Amino acid sequence: MIESDIQNAIRLYLTSIGIISFRVNVIGSYTKDGRYVPPSLPEGFSDIFSVMPNGRALFIEVKSRTGKLSLKQQNFLDRMSNHGALAFVARSVEDVKKYLGGD
Repeated sequence: MIESDIQNAIRLYLTSIGIISFRVNVIGSYTKDGRYVPPSLPEGFSDIFSVMPNGRALFIEVKSRTGKLSLKQQNFLDRMSNHGALAFVARSVEDVKKYLGGD
């Protein structure tokens, strides 16, 4: 399964348990005159983010079975976790269920 399919499955699961999630592409863009505009989110920002019903922030970095986590992504997850968020890597819906304490 490719990452976008895993992301969609995870978002559907989160919706099914009452958690609204958001997907953001963290890439820059170019103006019509060719100037680069960097993304406005921090480097390594997770693929899926949400606020859980208990108010705790949730950040999920989605990877395929063989996908590698970059240092920037790991640093972002560590920073968010250190500030009280639930932040982790998921390769499947089952990983998300495990982290959230679901079935």
